[in-house]
Amino acid sequence: MSPRWGKATAVAPAQWATACAAIAFVLLSYSATSAAAAAPGLKQWCNFSASHQATTACQQSTACETADSWWSDAERCVLPGPVGTFPYSVSSYDVCGGPDAITRLPLRDDAGRQLGSVTLFRSWGSSLLRVSVALGGAGGDVVLYRQAQPQEGEGADSASLFLFNSLLPGAQPQYSVLVAPPDSDSAATPGLHSCFSLALNLSSLCHPLFGFQAGLDPSSGLPVCACYGGVSAADCRPRDLAAEPELYFSLKLNVSLLQPGAEGCGNASGAAVTTTISTRFPATGLASANATAGAGAGVGASSAAPSLGPVRTGCREPAPPPGTAAPSFPPLLPQPLVPPGSPPLAVGVYPPTYPPPPYLGAHEAALAVRSPLRQLSQAEQCSRAVMQLYPLYRGAAVRGEFRAGGGR
Repeated sequence: MSPRWGKATAVAPAQWATACAAIAFVLLSYSATSAAAAAPGLKQWCNFSASHQATTACQQSTACETADSWWSDAERCVLPGPVGTFPYSVSSYDVCGGPDAITRLPLRDDAGRQLGSVTLFRSWGSSLLRVSVALGGAGGDVVLYRQAQPQEGEGADSASLFLFNSLLPGAQPQYSVLVAPPDSDSAATPGLHSCFSLALNLSSLCHPLFGFQAGLDPSSGLPVCACYGGVSAADCRPRDLAAEPELYFSLKLNVSLLQPGAEGCGNASGAAVTTTISTRFPATGLASANATAGAGAGVGASSAAPSLGPVRTGCREPAPPPGTAAPSFPPLLPQPLVPPGSPPLAVGVYPPTYPPPPYLGAHEAALAVRSPLRQLSQAEQCSRAVMQLYPLYRGAAVRGEFRAGGGR
């Protein structure tokens, strides 16, 4: 009697091919799922500079999500710059005065390390001054900001911002709530920001002697002023300084230095380190002016690098007529993208390289923006849309034409 073996079943080559395809699909799906674990926007943030690439967040492709998706959310991180280049979401030529009217200041700690920067600009025909903070990396740490909540008490991350037309003795920074409270439904994003933007209405600034910011208006997102106790409403009324060419400005933030691992935002090596960073202006006679004026707690400065100084806030130039061609930006030299895990490059900031889009023949694309909002919002929203679409059409378009029409 012959031995009994398991029943053999012939498998046709087509069935083997189907089975192999199914296995390959499963493996590819698993690989894609694993690759998608990195937080949204992280790859572009990591490729932005060598100091970013050296952080644990980039080395381990962290799943830690920030509220601004690592500089990628154009609504939360509003930065003017060259069209089609990360992380800029508004064209410099939509700024009143063009690229030369943009103010950028470093944010440094007491040791002199630059851990971020603040950008100020004003759009055509608007009284809103944009104040945008972009935080980076240092020594392997990621610099993140979290707005302190009233129930947390002393010691939590906080901010103080001063903006006025004079240095009055005893003046205090008026603004401390720079970002809206985090969404309580989002457990993946614990209110951490790598970039955020605040709009200040220059026609209604809180008075640094008599008033302060009580919060952010939930509908407009603009700061709301309140009066100190015992101060009359007439004295603490907001001031209209929209016509001033320059205002004194200072910003101080308490930020966290974190080393996010692959799974989340927490520090694998222990508690996060908190440090204070503030604006730094070129060393001038403002240092003595700061000391004399005593412009509030935290607004004073060292003689080497004053933390308070004048910034451009006026909009002196008339808006260019519709259809006026903006001068081209200087060409950006292509730079290689460095994958996580590679040795850091020389310290510096460089743009990523975009592959050219495929040529699809002669096509015409039209972008219509219809909004009942005021002119500023229309201009910024249109600029953001064009900036996001630009990399898809760059190199393939024969011509470009932008027209504005009213009524709808």
